[in-house]
Amino acid sequence: NYEFKYPYTPFIWFRFEDICYCPEHVLERLLDSTLAPYVNDDLIEAIKTYPCDLYTELGSGLSIYNVDELGYVVESLALYIRQFGYEELVLSMIENHEKTHSE
Repeated sequence: NYEFKYPYTPFIWFRFEDICYCPEHVLERLLDSTLAPYVNDDLIEAIKTYPCDLYTELGSGLSIYNVDELGYVVESLALYIRQFGYEELVLSMIENHEKTHSE
């Protein structure tokens, strides 16, 4: 609840799929908001060097959590999960997590 706790602190919402589908726009917006200088050619080179694969990377970090910890993460992020319409996605990730950890 960062944005409620610190309402006068600016922040930017961007989703993982935004980074994958339009990385240049997202990264430009992020860098512009920090006022950090950057060279557009370097940004494009970084995007080419470190491409995003939404289908293999999304949820890949969940394996470090046990079921209870994953439940806590989901509970803590429930507001954002609903905000972005990720309820079904998160449920399928939990089901997959439970299957892979029960074998």
